[in-house]
Amino acid sequence: SNNATGDGFDCHAYNNQEGGNGGNGGGIANFGSLSIQNCTVENNSSGNGGDADSYPPMGLCCFNPGAGGDGGGIYNNNQLHIKDSTVRYNKTGNSGSSCHNQGSCGNPRGGNGGGIYNSGTLGASRCTIHQNAAGSAIDSGCDGACSGDGGSGGGIYSSGSFSLTDSTISNNSTGIGAFDSSFFIGEGGHGG
Repeated sequence: SNNATGDGFDCHAYNNQEGGNGGNGGGIANFGSLSIQNCTVENNSSGNGGDADSYPPMGLCCFNPGAGGDGGGIYNNNQLHIKDSTVRYNKTGNSGSSCHNQGSCGNPRGGNGGGIYNSGTLGASRCTIHQNAAGSAIDSGCDGACSGDGGSGGGIYSSGSFSLTDSTISNNSTGIGAFDSSFFIGEGGHGG
């Protein structure tokens, strides 16, 4: 769904992959108002972050690598209501890789919200959020501060309004932080 109002009943969103670098919402990307019921959202993935570019004459990174896309199963930026549904086996993208040289190359992170990413209003009831994974930061070989953090919220990542009733969240995992050759270590994600 894209800036629309709609309902999905008895639906199955599966085996989708967001094609763009760091693209959000592998299974469903909602920017409007959406209600889904009796649906399964599974085996979807958001995009991996784009790799860093280098400036050959100096051998330094000049463009930072991108973050992994958010919302492996569902990306919600507005209003989403989920009832009697399952969100499972989804994953967010890994970060792009940094240049393997000296220089500060940024700290790209893995994607947040392996199952569901919410920055709007989310209400879920009688749902199962199972075995989703947030993206990891890719290790770099540079000699500067280039270690990104792993994605947070393996099952659900919410920076908006969120309510959950009579639901099960199980066996989800956060992303792994990266390290660089100067032994800067990125943090693992939060909220498995």
